[in-house]
Amino acid sequence: MHYDIFKVGNVKNSSFDEIYNSAQMNKFKMHTTDCIEKCRDCDLKLLCGGACQARHFSETGNIDIAGNFCEYEQNGIIDGLISSAIFNVI
Repeated sequence: MHYDIFKVGNVKNSSFDEIYNSAQMNKFKMHTTDCIEKCRDCDLKLLCGGACQARHFSETGNIDIAGNFCEYEQNGIIDGLISSAIFNVI
């Protein structure tokens, strides 16, 4: 995320503590799956965590809007859970 809107500080000019507690960093720390419209009501949101925010941004121009990869990711999680359950029974 090399875009200026994602920069939170410069370690040459500020301490890690100052950067970590900055207003810009606090916005990112508060960003959850509830901030992403498509994720809010998704049953898998706590498993995928809203997926890759960088991918959302590259597809939609906004980290709060899930891109087209969402359905693929949902299917991958479901397939993984089913496969895991089957192999643990055997």
